[in-house]
Amino acid sequence: LLIGDGGQNLSALNYLVKKITEKKFPEKFPGFLLDINDYQKKKIDEIKDLARMHAQRVRYFKKEAEMRPMNAYERRIVHASLQEYPDITTESRGEGMERRVVIKPLNLV
Repeated sequence: LLIGDGGQNLSALNYLVKKITEKKFPEKFPGFLLDINDYQKKKIDEIKDLARMHAQRVRYFKKEAEMRPMNAYERRIVHASLQEYPDITTESRGEGMERRVVIKPLNLV
């Protein structure tokens, strides 16, 4: 019940707590993430694994790959997790709910 369908309730709860905390402590906002039964950790790990899988395909085929549409937080996870790959780059494309990460080999940039 607290997590909600696809984590929607947990995301909303995280958003509310973040906004309340930012307002109460504007100069010292602590970074944190509410998690229930490791739901967020598992989701982050799944996103990182998916990003690495796409990165390996991009390296092998030397062609860019588009990931599924993601929210800004998920896209940030992908961009950060693929920074360790010196031979690929990432960018976000699309608008609104269709915004997604594109992974490209550096030789196509």
